[in-house]
Amino acid sequence: MARIDLMNNERARSFFDGDLDVSRILRNISLETGVPITTDTLVLLDEIQECPRALTALKYFCEDAREYHVIATGSYMGIARHAGTSYPVGKVDTLTLRPMDFTEYLRAIGQGMMADAISDGTGIADLDSAKRDLRHEAEVPDINQLWGNRV
Repeated sequence: MARIDLMNNERARSFFDGDLDVSRILRNISLETGVPITTDTLVLLDEIQECPRALTALKYFCEDAREYHVIATGSYMGIARHAGTSYPVGKVDTLTLRPMDFTEYLRAIGQGMMADAISDGTGIADLDSAKRDLRHEAEVPDINQLWGNRV
């Protein structure tokens, strides 16, 4: 994964100045991160709302470099922060991610039966005791295990 933070890295924002040649942008991201970018590399443009030209560049990633995997994140993507900035309509799939609730977390760590019991409200005489047992008995996997080393 090659991640650049467009909020805290002014040099990274400059990669999107001038033309939006995808090869040049990817080369600069590779040099900045030290990660050779191939078609197996995930390119993460973090806080993309801080660089309107990076948002526009997504169109060119889609049209000229579909073989690359690019994710753009933004804490306030839904807020129009830059008047007059175009959005690559039809080129970007938007997902809203929210934190997991406790039963979703249980399912993610392989404790579906416990999640079902909590959701149903049946089969657990002492919920606090069950949670305590879960913490002691289940080894909590790290985030890479949960997401298949995609983080």
